[in-house]
Amino acid sequence: MSERPLVSVIIPVYNTEDFLPLCMETVLGQTWRELEILLVDDGSGPACAALCDEYAARDNRVRVIHKANAGAAAARNTALDAMTGDYVTFVDSDDYIAPDMIEALMELILAHDADMVHSRGIYTTRRERFPVEQPPLNVREGEGRSVLYRLHSWRPAIWPKIYRRALWEKLRFPELRIYEDDGITVPLLWNCGKIVYTNQRYYYYYLSDNSIMRTPFAKKRFDMLKVFSLRRDFYRQVGAAELEERNAVDWYLHIYRIRCDMRLDRWPERKEYLPMLAEQEKELSWVRKSRFFTPRYKLKRLVLKYFPHLAGLYFRKKALSLIDD
Repeated sequence: MSERPLVSVIIPVYNTEDFLPLCMETVLGQTWRELEILLVDDGSGPACAALCDEYAARDNRVRVIHKANAGAAAARNTALDAMTGDYVTFVDSDDYIAPDMIEALMELILAHDADMVHSRGIYTTRRERFPVEQPPLNVREGEGRSVLYRLHSWRPAIWPKIYRRALWEKLRFPELRIYEDDGITVPLLWNCGKIVYTNQRYYYYYLSDNSIMRTPFAKKRFDMLKVFSLRRDFYRQVGAAELEERNAVDWYLHIYRIRCDMRLDRWPERKEYLPMLAEQEKELSWVRKSRFFTPRYKLKRLVLKYFPHLAGLYFRKKALSLIDD
């Protein structure tokens, strides 16, 4: 029997000592034993840093990298530089995974000779493992670049997936404060050949109170505009004109989403940023004549512009609908 491939599990850690034990319990307990677990301590306090070291002392599959605080994207990039696995997956330190997640996904990625395997997650407010009723198994194949034509329906989260190492050889996360997953999605999919999808749910995504209740607007929310800019530059570099146009439509609509959220939260700094948003809106105003600016997009724009409270209720309802428990 041939040796099973090594899977690197990358876990950025920043002052999550209350959550890390459950996360690590589920990672260390995986039925797929061939793991390299990279805990990247992103400048945590002494208690959390010491806890990371305890796990490394307890299990030789765990490696700890201590570094100055620079955010989750930089922590993941540090681990990508250090990893030695043939495949890689990402887990957030306040989340946890089903005991057979890695084995189930590795069996699929190997059987289909795929570059990526994509499963589903479970959104929960519970800090304990609980059984989840799985739907009837459905597995299908796809191609990375084709997903870019329906990017709005693709879950940009870097979890719950496993990737072939080669996909990351020349890719690293943009070091944004948030939305780093969105920032890597386009080049990752462009370079991805075969994707295998499963409807099985293995990853428990923890929803804190702040995740469920729409958090107050913060300046870091402007990072999504940087993501649209990065995508535009990438599409221009590879000569994907149609995808660049689709991206511009989404970018234009997101400007209205930001204005809506600033208004709902009465963000005190909003007046300072309105001219920047107005300038971007003007530069992108041509998209209103685009064939991709569909009636659905037009309706969304009108609601965001004239009925922000209605939009806020919709986003709140959508967040609550995610919870599985």
